Amino acid sequence: MTAAQQIAKRVESIDTDRVFSIVDLGLPAEWWENIRVKLSRMVKLGTLVKIAPGKYYRPRISILGPVPPSTENLVRDILYKNGNVEGYLTTYSVWDSMGLTTQFSSTVVIGLNYRKDTINRDGRVVQFMLQPNRITTETIPLLQVLDSIKFIKSIPDTSIANSVERLSEIIRSFDDNQVKLLIELAMKYPPRVRALLGAMLENNGNDALTSALHKSLNPLTEYRIGISDETLPTKQNWRIV
Repeated sequence: MTAAQQIAKRVESIDTDRVFSIVDLGLPAEWWENIRVKLSRMVKLGTLVKIAPGKYYRPRISILGPVPPSTENLVRDILYKNGNVEGYLTTYSVWDSMGLTTQFSSTVVIGLNYRKDTINRDGRVVQFMLQPNRITTETIPLLQVLDSIKFIKSIPDTSIANSVERLSEIIRSFDDNQVKLLIELAMKYPPRVRALLGAMLENNGNDALTSALHKSLNPLTEYRIGISDETLPTKQNWRIV
């Protein structure tokens, strides 16, 4: 089997939609120039798609033509490093799956523990948000909730009231340990996030766990969020107007 055939076979063994680089092929480093040439030819033939320098994927083919990868697969190499969680999808990228909106966004947002400049992937804008908390499989769903509270006025095609009700519903599905961790993570978010989280927790009946949030807030500060007493009866306890 020639080197070109071995390269093609290795590429074909990679799942469709999975973004990969030359390193992921696991072939000898001295082959890399040959690999680049072979991959370039496969891109011209349409059997591969190049989405960024050194990044490719093998598209699934439907009756309508090549199918782009899922959002997670598109940026999987950023979300995971050496098998470990590095980042997480957030805000616009998850609001539909969280039931907060039905509107799709072409912008992908990723939370990371370090700063990174905006990039483009396969025609989509990928933005990065600095996350000061630790990012793990355990904290990701909680961070997504906190990010949604932080940007609650930016959730498209819905109202703040609907967003509060949906986020409250999600928080009610958390057990006590998750709620405690949610509060711990919230300490690194702005005061208005902690205030709105506290009001939602209290409204959900978790008021016994909210003392740390209360203590973290300036008792003289008001938070202008634009939510009614009917939607969130506990808002006045948290100086939300």
